[in-house]
Amino acid sequence: MLNYAEKRDVEIYNRGSAALAGELWDGNSVHALMVRVGERAGQYGWMPMLTFGARNLVTSYGDITREEVRLASTAIQAANDRRTQDSDMLFRCLSASIVATVHTKVAADPERYTFIIGGEAVLDGICYLKTIIDASYTHSLSNTAMARADLSSLDNYMESLKDSNVTDFVKYTKSKLQELEAANETTQDLTVNFFKGLAKAKDRKFRTWVQGRRDEWIARRYVIDANCANFMEEADNYYKDKVTLREWMELDDDQQTIVALKAQLLKKPGKENQNPNPKKGKKQGKKGDKKDDWAWKKVEPKGREPKTKSVFNKKEKKNMTYHWCSGHKLWTLHTNEECTKNKEGGAPLADKTPKANVDNSKGKISKKSLTMRVLQTLAELPSDSECESP
Repeated sequence: MLNYAEKRDVEIYNRGSAALAGELWDGNSVHALMVRVGERAGQYGWMPMLTFGARNLVTSYGDITREEVRLASTAIQAANDRRTQDSDMLFRCLSASIVATVHTKVAADPERYTFIIGGEAVLDGICYLKTIIDASYTHSLSNTAMARADLSSLDNYMESLKDSNVTDFVKYTKSKLQELEAANETTQDLTVNFFKGLAKAKDRKFRTWVQGRRDEWIARRYVIDANCANFMEEADNYYKDKVTLREWMELDDDQQTIVALKAQLLKKPGKENQNPNPKKGKKQGKKGDKKDDWAWKKVEPKGREPKTKSVFNKKEKKNMTYHWCSGHKLWTLHTNEECTKNKEGGAPLADKTPKANVDNSKGKISKKSLTMRVLQTLAELPSDSECESP
């Protein structure tokens, strides 16, 4: 037992009674509270008094009844030993860790955690914890039903994550599993639902990797644990590795082209492109005009100067190849031969289709060729936008 006449023991009592780490608990997630309670219980040796047979109140909070807790606390309070002191510390710790609204809700039922010992009212920490749990978590099937529904719609949750953060996705999945475990429930569709959620990530290479893993799992070449623990860890490590290498959600060439074309189409020439503050522009002119990063695009190569060159693109953060286009009189991403404006009276665009891209049996242009033409046509819209973006 702690001797409150000893400074060291008083310090132990005060540290154990202090509020849990983090913000005050607002009653929204019992699991979040129990994680922190479990940390404090492990630090101060409280787990034995929170254990009921093969279960403990930290992880099986939805499966242990009020009667079981009350019976165990009665014996602890009657013993008046170190467990009684620990129960008191737990009560004060919890009371200091919850917001006022939760505190008020729990205080409406004080008989559930109050014992009369030697004519005095004693507040029991174990019963107090159970009261807090019951105030936010019911024993009805609605809680497990909601957890199952959330696990079956992991694809919706992944879509809601702006950057497809796999670490957050894994944490969310585990929290739902722990809610089921707290009520002594399990799920049989976790692997399928987890694959379905990962397939909605916005990173194309990651989706390809997930599909490969799924094919291996179906072919029984890849074994996944019943609780998906090994696959969750592997997916999380893949994500963290790509984030570290700055390769997560990296656009491929086709995606970069589409983004650039969308930017050109959405750009509205006119007042939006004018200096909204003429005075400010004049002031800048006195100190020196702002450098035109794209002025070189208008400089025509002379004589035998090469008509193709590589230039670092600040926006794309990589070198890109540019060609001198005699039709646009600009350095462009398309070659002189690909431009539809460089030859007056030349053959129509359809005549320039490579034979390999034409279905001779039907005389139709291939889908790929048609797509490239549409992209090229969009790219060659009036050149103000092209001058402003590489």
